[in-house]
Amino acid sequence: MQQDNLKNVESHFEFGKNWASYAALIEEPQIERAQDGLLKADPGGGVPRPHLP
Repeated sequence: MQQDNLKNVESHFEFGKNWASYAALIEEPQIERAQDGLLKADPGGGVPRPHLP
């Protein structure tokens, strides 16, 4: 990919549209597993997690 192409928005995915289609597939069990995985990865709590319960 040429450097000039990076500035051309038509050469990129539309983030909002791409994210919306992915987010529609996520349900509560997947979110809970992801949160559990994050907590296991940092059991000492060294990483701030204000967005996790």
